[in-house]
Amino acid sequence: YTPKKTSMLSRSEIDYFLKEAPDKKYLLMKVVLTFGIFGACRRYELHNLCIDDVKHKGPNLEVHIRGQKLYKPRTFTIVADGGPVNYVQFFDKYIALRPKNMRCKSLFVGYRDGKCCRQKVGVNSFGRYVIEVAKFLNLPNATTYTGRVFRSGAL
Repeated sequence: YTPKKTSMLSRSEIDYFLKEAPDKKYLLMKVVLTFGIFGACRRYELHNLCIDDVKHKGPNLEVHIRGQKLYKPRTFTIVADGGPVNYVQFFDKYIALRPKNMRCKSLFVGYRDGKCCRQKVGVNSFGRYVIEVAKFLNLPNATTYTGRVFRSGAL
């Protein structure tokens, strides 16, 4: 048995993806990547986020994560102008596309061909999104990129 080393995305690769990837296909992945990196979130924390956990505070977003692994709730902020792209803009576009009469309070619902559907995104999908980002960037060994990228704190 030889363990594989998990690959990490650099900040320049993340910024390139956020700027260049078309929203019609990758908008959900952009929002997930932003939330995961800014909050150093685990996959199941992203999976359990509810729409009520995210609040606009001026131009920024305040995100509240309920205590799960360490039983301590935590809060982080996504700043609108903290880099080369407006991170909050992706969230606003995504929320505008969400169906209005959803029974599910989950923040992340399915996104296909520029439209949101009513199905909640599964916990394992969050790890696969990183592989899709690596494929978009034409990185070698795209399958070595995992959901651990979110915890790297690249932003």
